[in-house]
Amino acid sequence: MQQMYILSTLLCAMALPGVLGFTCYKCSYVTITEGSRRDCIENPSALGFNSHLQCNSTSYCVLQEQYDIHKKMVTSYFRSCSGKSWGNECNKDWSHVTCKASCQGNYCNEQDRGKRYEPYLAEHKDDYLYDNGSSVTSNIYLFVSMACVARYYQRKMV
Repeated sequence: MQQMYILSTLLCAMALPGVLGFTCYKCSYVTITEGSRRDCIENPSALGFNSHLQCNSTSYCVLQEQYDIHKKMVTSYFRSCSGKSWGNECNKDWSHVTCKASCQGNYCNEQDRGKRYEPYLAEHKDDYLYDNGSSVTSNIYLFVSMACVARYYQRKMV
């Protein structure tokens, strides 16, 4: 009888991690928020036990970083757990690169250090949205634009 109890306890203990899932880091960082902690980006394990979030086995650890192209810095960062994958990609708009990532496993969202935007920007360095005005493409674009405006006003004055 005692052997059966030990065997059933052992089987339950072995099945428990699959039922419980895994743990992700949860934290957020926003540059405009006073007291916001950069440890969320650089060292989430330093945030203590309150930064741990238990997720079920079908969930994903997720993170999102937002890089301001003009300020040249990460202005917001978020780690948590989600019921669905956020993918692993970066997207741009006129002022930001927003990168999202998803993974499964204990603390799998720990290793990221808020640098996902770097390879994205390197790959899109000739994209006019990231141009600082020094590339040949932007100078040609500026020249053609000014020539068109000048031509328009020249015709209007005649």
